Amino acid sequence: MMLANDTNLNIVLPDKRLHPPKVLYLLHGYQQHFGSWLNQTSLIRYAAGKNLAIIMPDGGRSFYTDMTTGENYYSYIVKELPRFLRGQLGLAPEKGDTAVAGLSMGGYGALKIGLRNPDSFGMIGAFSPACDIVRIAKENPLLSRAICGDMELSGSENDVFHLAREASGKDNTPEIFHYCGSEDFLIDENHRFRDLALGLDLPYAYIEEPGEHDWEKWDPWIKDFIGRFTERIQ
Repeated sequence: MMLANDTNLNIVLPDKRLHPPKVLYLLHGYQQHFGSWLNQTSLIRYAAGKNLAIIMPDGGRSFYTDMTTGENYYSYIVKELPRFLRGQLGLAPEKGDTAVAGLSMGGYGALKIGLRNPDSFGMIGAFSPACDIVRIAKENPLLSRAICGDMELSGSENDVFHLAREASGKDNTPEIFHYCGSEDFLIDENHRFRDLALGLDLPYAYIEEPGEHDWEKWDPWIKDFIGRFTERIQ
């Protein structure tokens, strides 16, 4: 077991399916939980009729990392949970039928998980992602020690800027859809990631609209992302 305690998750399954459904792993933000996407958006309506399963695990405040002082949330979401759910629910196992997305901390988690596991995920959705884990660690040393211990984060497997550089030019890199509001308090680091990604050889698109770091933007963005993912032909 990757986690040493009980955990929660929400699952949305299609009403009807003629073949194994596509799968979206949807990650919450730092001050949220596994129920936030269902509570704050019209997610069920957006998924209706699309033969899509949506998996919403609880990631705590882990930044979707195997924590130094805490649980192995990264391994749980990447390894244990997909293996268990494929067996229990008959979900599509193919890379092109699997996506990962999230907001804020979950947007960072989606970038990290998707870029580190390009043979498992065909698409990444990052909504207002907390891109700069080095900045976060400097500003929150207690949190940083719990999550990463004394690890040098810059250039590591937890640095999404580094992961993007490593993915450049590789045929198996997932498609990345990156969204951010122009008044979002994380806009500067989102612009830095955008500028880096656009200068690399990546299947990358950036969508910026007026708005802040809130559900008013994340709700229409998840609708847009679900449409892109479910209409994508492998």
